[in-house]
Amino acid sequence: MEEEYKSNTELIQNLNNQGVCKTATIKKYAAEHYIPVLRDNTASLLISLLQVKQPKRILEIGTAIGYSGTLILENAGANSHLDTIEKDADAAKIASENFEKLGLTNKVTIFVNDANNVLPKLKQKYDFIFLDGPKGQYIYYLPYLLRLLKKGGILFTDNVLHRGMVFSGKHIPHKPRTIVKNLEEFLEVVTSHPKLKTQIINLEDGVSISIKG
Repeated sequence: MEEEYKSNTELIQNLNNQGVCKTATIKKYAAEHYIPVLRDNTASLLISLLQVKQPKRILEIGTAIGYSGTLILENAGANSHLDTIEKDADAAKIASENFEKLGLTNKVTIFVNDANNVLPKLKQKYDFIFLDGPKGQYIYYLPYLLRLLKKGGILFTDNVLHRGMVFSGKHIPHKPRTIVKNLEEFLEVVTSHPKLKTQIINLEDGVSISIKG
């Protein structure tokens, strides 16, 4: 009985260390309120990279309610700090409350503003950048992200294939056409840029991982 208790305690501790238990409530809230958050397989890939890289300075574009930010901080280095940008003030408020509940407030700086206004003003160099904001804006963020990313740093970008429409060769409906065009341009730049080594992964809604050389 004692051994079983010890085993269960270790299991819960390991889950907490990976952010699994701590993010469960956030994920449940997101599902109930139709708030899109990082999908499971993409989250697993992100976690694996963070655990290997152990970045200290991290930038996130697209805080939402703090789900991905919590995963990042739970799996990055012990001395990690997250700068995260969210345009929606209501979402940022919920994220701030979630970070506080989880004891992460001193490891997070939230910028409540449009990323186009924040990125030009940032001076800090980052080991890891997680890009998950407005998809049509990725190409416009990129020059700033390249400036902010350290040599050897990783740019992890989610939703780059946008429901399979990017580079599909199919007719794109009018509404998402600009987003698809801008994502195609973004992927063309990151895959051909002389300072980046980029892999596009057909996982869920599409991920690109770029390493700055």
